[in-house]
Amino acid sequence: MALMMSGGIFKTIDGGKTWKKVLYVNNQTGCSDMIMEPGNPAVLYAGTWRIQRTPYSLESGGDGGAIWKSTDGGETWKNISTNKGLPKGLWGISG
Repeated sequence: MALMMSGGIFKTIDGGKTWKKVLYVNNQTGCSDMIMEPGNPAVLYAGTWRIQRTPYSLESGGDGGAIWKSTDGGETWKNISTNKGLPKGLWGISG
């Protein structure tokens, strides 16, 4: 099980008694979405998104936005944003 929060992705294997941070980009980037590959729960994909909100503005995108893949149930993550066929440049929100 994974919990998506601002600042990263956390994983629990004991029903939520303890949590381990498994993906952290920076303090302005959180997980925008996460999916499991159908038929293979060990493969997960997550999008990260940088957002800054103040009472008077909203800034979205920039460093930290990416697409990530885990093949071990979320223990480790690889940034696949620069893989062939994906858009180049800065990433915004991905789902």
